[in-house]
Amino acid sequence: MKILEMDEEKKRWITIRIDNVDDLYTLYNFIRPGDIVTKKTRRKVQTESYTQRKPMILSIVVERVSFAEFEEELRISGRIIEGPEQYIQLGAHHTFRVKIGSILTITREEGFTDEDLEILEEAEKLSAIPPIILCAIEDGEATVGLLTSRGLRIVGTVTRNINVKGISRDKKALLGLFFADVYKLIEKLKQEYNTNFLIVAGPGFTKDDFIAFIRERDKDFRIYSDSVTSGTVSGLHEILRRRLPERILQDQRISLETAKVDEILAHIGKNDGLAVLGIDNVKRAVELGIVQELLVSMGLINTTDKKLRDTIIDLIRKTKQFGGKVMFISDAHPAGEQFKDALGGIAAILRFRLDYVFEAEKE
Repeated sequence: MKILEMDEEKKRWITIRIDNVDDLYTLYNFIRPGDIVTKKTRRKVQTESYTQRKPMILSIVVERVSFAEFEEELRISGRIIEGPEQYIQLGAHHTFRVKIGSILTITREEGFTDEDLEILEEAEKLSAIPPIILCAIEDGEATVGLLTSRGLRIVGTVTRNINVKGISRDKKALLGLFFADVYKLIEKLKQEYNTNFLIVAGPGFTKDDFIAFIRERDKDFRIYSDSVTSGTVSGLHEILRRRLPERILQDQRISLETAKVDEILAHIGKNDGLAVLGIDNVKRAVELGIVQELLVSMGLINTTDKKLRDTIIDLIRKTKQFGGKVMFISDAHPAGEQFKDALGGIAAILRFRLDYVFEAEKE
């Protein structure tokens, strides 16, 4: 994402360019009903003699936002409030289709908070981080995914029966065909997303043979190897759990978020009192100034419940005032989904236990 222009004084509007799929997801969480979006678009215009789609710039009041992940497209729908009056009717419905390369202006009448803008500024920084191609592979089955700064997308699974009786060269030939199918999928991702980072993981020696197969054909790949238990989707998630992507690109967002959610779960599992969950418990810890790091789900920060949103923003501000850190957690990966759905979407890692504070106050 690239921030092209912004109302520096009142923070009422911002113009951005969408650079990748992650930006679409960030925008999906950022835009709220009631926002005004202005964008160049095409709309059907009918005259007495013909009908055609004419390019024009429209502004709509947002009513609904949907994310078509597989089409890599965001759809923003609402009522038109501004545009060329000879072609449009004010109040009519229109849907913007936002894709990679789209430029749009978002206006929020009450102004954006610093926390709102932090989400976009963070997305702008993350745009510079290249995606990583993941491949979990075993005999006859491989699953390929693309790991970006906002989540893991499963691209496809390749299967081929390579277990044949008889001459070993027959199996070798079938294995070569299997490798060729998987390589074709990986090479396509490399070209589409301009990345040469690749993790190949699996049980046994199949992964090593496949890495050799790739290196014979493309020496440009930066390949990392790891061991996981299968060539399925579970194998890709296992790669994330083992944190190899974090070691490759330390600030690759999904690995950091997964590690942080795991840290929360570890504290809860040990019952050591160094982590709290839920609005009430987090609020208590924030007001005591003992929050080391506040974790907030992206879905929660962009809730349409104004009272809840104001409470969350207040907690973020107070955490920073007391020197704590804040991390926004995407729900586009398993750990993020778990954090939002099972853990309530807000948690805090503490500098020390809450009961220590109360014991000190009694003394």
